[in-house]
Formats: sequence, C-alpha cells, structure tokens
Amino acid sequence: MAAWLRRTVVVLATSCQIAAGQPGVSTNVPPEVIDQLEKQAAAMRVFYAEFSGTEQEPGRQANLMTYYVYFDEGRFYERRHYMIRGAGGQWQPHDHENAFDGKFFFFGDRQENNIERPALLSKYWPTDRTDPDRIKSVAQFPYLDAAGFYAPNRIAEIDSFSGIEPLALRYLKQSKETQVEHVGDNLRITVRVPDPYLLALRETDLEKQIQHLQKSASSPEFKARRIAGWRKLREAIPERIVTFVLDPKRGYGVLEREERTAAGRQFLGVDSQAWQHHSDQDIWLPGKSTINWYTSMDEFDSFTNTPVFTISCELTRIEFGPHTNIQCVLDYNLPGTAVTDRTTPEARTAASHQVGYTAAANGTMLRNNAGSIVAEMSRGQRIFWISVCTIALGVPSVVFLIHRARNSRNRNQ
Repeated sequence: MAAWLRRTVVVLATSCQIAAGQPGVSTNVPPEVIDQLEKQAAAMRVFYAEFSGTEQEPGRQANLMTYYVYFDEGRFYERRHYMIRGAGGQWQPHDHENAFDGKFFFFGDRQENNIERPALLSKYWPTDRTDPDRIKSVAQFPYLDAAGFYAPNRIAEIDSFSGIEPLALRYLKQSKETQVEHVGDNLRITVRVPDPYLLALRETDLEKQIQHLQKSASSPEFKARRIAGWRKLREAIPERIVTFVLDPKRGYGVLEREERTAAGRQFLGVDSQAWQHHSDQDIWLPGKSTINWYTSMDEFDSFTNTPVFTISCELTRIEFGPHTNIQCVLDYNLPGTAVTDRTTPEARTAASHQVGYTAAANGTMLRNNAGSIVAEMSRGQRIFWISVCTIALGVPSVVFLIHRARNSRNRNQ
C-alpha cells in the first residue's frame, strides 16, 4: 500500500464531500485543477517521444523494451524494440510496430532474419463491432500511462480516440463519485469510474471468443483457466476506484496513482519522480516512473501486498509539434510479407474474420489462407505471433500486455 494512504493527518477539502450522481466534473474540484489538466491535454496533442520500460518479476531476469511513439491528435505511430527467442533458441532483436491513420489500425512485425517471411502485418477496422479481436490489447504506452495520460490500449478504444488526455481529467468526466482532499501541499482526488476492460468483456461474444481460443496452440490447462477467468470477470461489477495525488507546484502532475477493483482490492500502484519542466509547452513531466502490479496475470482475482510485476519507465526524449517524416500507417511490401486483412466485407463473413495475402516479388498481393501463413512459420515464430495476436486478450491497463504475452510464450513452449 502506498505510504500516503497510511497517513492519518490530512486536511480535507469540502469536508470530504462525495459528489454522487451523473458523471461529470465534480464541483468539488478546484477550477485551477481543471485549467491545468486541460493545459496538459493541449500540450500533448502532437508530440514525439522516446522512453524505456524495464520489466521485472521476482526471480526472473529484467527485460528492457525501448519505445518510439508519435501522436498527431487522433492518429499515432508506435515502435517498440526488444529481444525475443528465435527458432533456434537464440536471443535476437525484434521490432514491433503499430499505427492508426484515423480509419485503419495496423499491427506489424518485421523479421529481418526470416528470408521467407520478412514481415507480418494485420490490418483492422476499429469501427467493426463484429471483430472478435476488438477487445484485445494491441498498443503499449507504459510511460504515458505511468505519467498519468490516457492512450488507447484495445482496438475498441481506438475507435473513439481523439487524442492524448490526462487520466485525471478523463476520469473526472466519467466519475460517478468524486472525493477531493488536501494532503499537505498536494491534492488527492478519488473517483469511481467505469472499468473499460470489464465493459469490453461484457460486450464480447464470449462463445465466439472461446471458439477462437480453442483453435489456438495454447495448452488445454491455459485454455481452461482463461475461459473460467472470462466467465468470472463478466460477472464482476464493471467499475474501478482510482486515486490520484496531484502536485500544484508541477502543474497538477500526477505524483502517485492507485487503482482498485469495485470491491476495494488494489491491483495497481504508480509513482513518478525526477520531474522536468518543458518550457516550450510550460508542462511538467516525470523523468522516471514505476508501475507496480499486485495481481496475477491470468485470473485477475488473486491479490498480494507486494508487487508481482514491476515496470520502471524512463523518458529519454520528447519533442512537441508535428513530425512530417513519421507516417501513421504501415505498408510492408517486401516479397514474402504475410498480410491478414480484417477490414473488408469478405473478412467479416469469414470464419476467421480475416483474409490472407502474401506479397509477391513484383509488389502485388497474392490471395491465400491466413491459416496457411501461420502454418508456414517456424515453431518459435508461431508461438510469438499467436501469443501477441491471438492469446493476449488484455487486462485493465496497457502495460500488463507485455507481461502476459511473454508468459504466454513461456507456457506454450
């Protein structure tokens, strides 16, 4: 539990009143807080950033990922660089890319060491509510999440995404109950908001999702655990309780954040340090942040008092304003590139909800079966692709997809 929650002496603003009723920014929130949060949102509309995320689990070697991201209001590009085990068991560098051009979402992997399959690319239409992949976690922005900014995680969220915004501002607009307290010089805000993961899970065609899982290469034990977990979570109250500690000296940046289930069990804790003032936008951002998880990666129903998974983030570069050299679209045309298109009417009527192609030497796309593309991959590559694209359903935060995907690979090997 965060240290600030154990403090016994606090000065309460508005006598700890709870503003209940329809969602909307509570009148308990000082106007200057909203002004500063809106200022943060304006500053982060268009920017390029580089940051690292070091994963750490008890008893396991730390794993480093490097991220390169660009946001242009509702469009974005993301590349993350990390190490994976190749078909021969050797560690090798890997680059994954995501992009959203305002209409289509692209999910791609470059495989320079694979002559036959130099790249893999999937194309999604986020507006398609019939796509069973709609609730899967596909994008990762751990630093932004840790720094207190909302960015889309699932395909379903990309559909309505219009730009980066402070989590505190977003949740204040959604909150059913808001509590505002002064803690020394800082401001603590607690909100009760809809849980996007649990809501997305309820909207999913569960039987169709189970059918897709049963066709995967996962073990029977993993499938059984996952299905039982889905059924249980669909019955949970689709809300979470989020507490922010905001620092007025840093433009009401988020010093700490804690997230709990509707039943009050903590599953996430975040704290930020090494704050830096960026004078060109007059905005404060943390140079380092730490994300701690207190729940298991599969069932999400067991909780601990010590972290089971930690990500340490460090911002290394940020530039505000447009970058015309960055495209928010992926176009892999190397011969042998495997493409699965989920955006066409034909794809929406197919059992797999996709149509498969292979890039020919002359640049044209040759039609084939998406299943045959997967079958042609080496065992190691197939495990990686299935883990990221098929098994990883996602959990209530973007950062945990990293943990799940890697552990899914370890189980299935």
